[in-house]
Amino acid sequence: MSRVGINPVTIPSGVEVTVVERLLTAKGNNGELKVPLLDNVDVEVADDKVTVKPQNMSKKARQAWGTTRALINNAVLGASTGFTRRL
Repeated sequence: MSRVGINPVTIPSGVEVTVVERLLTAKGNNGELKVPLLDNVDVEVADDKVTVKPQNMSKKARQAWGTTRALINNAVLGASTGFTRRL
């Protein structure tokens, strides 16, 4: 199992996430980011959370599971807080 992919992505207030035809869009205060979804994973948006699940347990699907979840998390954070650099 994927240690990263198993955790759902929480959607902060002020961010709207939609999935249309294998394309996830995160729209927030800092703009709009789009993530193309791979064919090996299923994505569901419900109750202010985005869950990613593999379609089967093949090696490709398990690899895409964690990667897709990380890309979605980065898009949601980028739409809500934007880029910050701590020194």
